[in-house]
Amino acid sequence: MGFNIEIKARVDSVADLEPLVIELGAQRQGVLAQTDVYFKSQRGRLKLRRTNQRTPELIHYQRGDRTGPKGSRYQRWPLKDAEETQEALGAALGVKGVVQKDRTLYMLDRTRIHLDRVKGLGEFLELEVVLQHEGQSAQGRRTAHDILNKLGIAKADLLKGSYIDLISASNGED
Repeated sequence: MGFNIEIKARVDSVADLEPLVIELGAQRQGVLAQTDVYFKSQRGRLKLRRTNQRTPELIHYQRGDRTGPKGSRYQRWPLKDAEETQEALGAALGVKGVVQKDRTLYMLDRTRIHLDRVKGLGEFLELEVVLQHEGQSAQGRRTAHDILNKLGIAKADLLKGSYIDLISASNGED
């Protein structure tokens, strides 16, 4: 099981933010077109992710819904047949919704910096500080806060939940 410290923030423009990310010394890894199908889940979130030119994967994660950096435990499984898996999970659990985004990925040491354009929602910054274990949480939170400060991200722009939560809220769902 993996563990990271994660934080999301709404931004006016990822294009305006990108030069600041580069100034930090982050290395561009490419642009990913991602479609995440979320399933209804009793614990945490479960999604099937399709990414351009990569093996589809099933991802389960548990993360608190609060503003600011938060710990996230996750597991990832590569899929041989994404269509069949989606059909089976959709029938068994039900589909909560779909998130489509174009993600520009940067790496800064052990932090994944995502500049996201999410269909129907807007533009966002997401940080994932990858850690060896939960005992490093305080260090990961400090790293996330440091990057946010250097990028000039205001506390008021931080998000509590995930993109699927924002989509559900905009559709009047809970």
